Amino acid sequence: MMYQEQIKRIKTKLIHARKVDTNFDAFGAKSHKYKLGKCASQSEITKFEKKYNFELPLCYKAFLLEVGNGGVSHSNSAAGPFYGIYPLNKNLDEIIDSPETYLRLPATIKPCMSDEEWERESGKLDDDLTDEEYEQEMGRLYAGVMPIGSQGCTYLHALMVAGDNVGMVVNIDFSIQKPQFCFEANFLDWYERWLDEVISGELLVDGPTWFGYTIGGDASELLKTFEESEDIELKFEALHGMTRLLSANKNSCEILKQIASEPNKKLGQLASQLLTKFSYPESKSILSDLIEGDDSECLAACQALYWYQREHSHDWLDQLRNRMKRVKDEKTFDFMIYLIEECKIDYGYDLLPFLKSSNLEIKKQSFYMLGKLKNKQNYLSAFIDGLKDDSSRIVHTTIQALEGVKDRVLLKEYFMVIQRYPKEKNCVLINLKNRLKEHGFKNSSDFINRYDPELDIVVQRSAWFGSIIDKIFNKKK
Repeated sequence: MMYQEQIKRIKTKLIHARKVDTNFDAFGAKSHKYKLGKCASQSEITKFEKKYNFELPLCYKAFLLEVGNGGVSHSNSAAGPFYGIYPLNKNLDEIIDSPETYLRLPATIKPCMSDEEWERESGKLDDDLTDEEYEQEMGRLYAGVMPIGSQGCTYLHALMVAGDNVGMVVNIDFSIQKPQFCFEANFLDWYERWLDEVISGELLVDGPTWFGYTIGGDASELLKTFEESEDIELKFEALHGMTRLLSANKNSCEILKQIASEPNKKLGQLASQLLTKFSYPESKSILSDLIEGDDSECLAACQALYWYQREHSHDWLDQLRNRMKRVKDEKTFDFMIYLIEECKIDYGYDLLPFLKSSNLEIKKQSFYMLGKLKNKQNYLSAFIDGLKDDSSRIVHTTIQALEGVKDRVLLKEYFMVIQRYPKEKNCVLINLKNRLKEHGFKNSSDFINRYDPELDIVVQRSAWFGSIIDKIFNKKK
């Protein structure tokens, strides 16, 4: 039988994986518990193939016949990546409502599909299509793609059952993001790699590990792929595959250090980030140079530090504070301030210039981060400026940031916000209601009833007058 030796290995590794992951730490393991149901029979597979008029890939049939069919996880899935592998003939309509029509048709999607190609193909799905036309277009787009398991949310893994890539596993997103093919040649290689990474401990971490979205292999194998390839994208994927590794030896780190000086910025920055992960002392001079570079280079350095070495954030505080004066890119700004926040200092003074930034995203993030300070009361004048801002997004963020600040000077400013926003916009009034409650008011109408902005005092109105104010306020809304 074809795949006989691999099937034997998989069965042995399944037993080993259960012993290694005793606490079910691998993502989805608490659901599937490394259990598989009774194997499918040849007659069941033959019946399925006749019904849908195509032949299942041999690698997948070998799994069903010799390893197992279904189990105890989501939708009775068998042990496998994420929430496991669906039983045969289950959930075939997760992508297309009528799989019997489209499963056997030649596939549209393919490995290495460019973003432009995907946009061209998926762009035919629009709101002007009838339900029937939309179903036909979805069928054409995902022809030859059979769902085989859930990854949670809008993601699933599927098997190519028609076209040039039969037997390969592909990651699909219901929100019509570009499919991403796994790098293994077939289903069994993909499944065995999952077991290898459970056994090695790579997948025994908190949260999703996005198994199957990078090339497999250890550091030496991936670096060999990098060195032997002339294709820039494959070189990048080889390096990207190292992001999932827990460690790399000294020789691998020396190679990464050399790659960090690559003229190709994309490769050099990724190598620098990996070196930061695996050998922080060796990365420090490289990181320093990147921080002083343009915003994209600075971003790469800050991401590496935040993802892998945030406990060393204080080493970089002075340089980050100085470099932040020149930042223009909002994503770079975000990661710089994340690192500064890790230093457990009052960074409010660093944010003050950005509270007047022409970049709305940087401005918004600045008010948000200011609101995270324990001594934010000291920046009351800055928050008042935020409440007066022309952008409702900034006003909204400022109101949220003022949580817990009960200074009476804010009452007049809150009154002015209500005057400016008689109707809800960007959740300004909803959030303002929470701040008013902190000051002892039931709601906005109670605030208007009792607060006199001219005298800047809180008074007690009569019940009759209060009911009239309530009606006027609600009518405005």
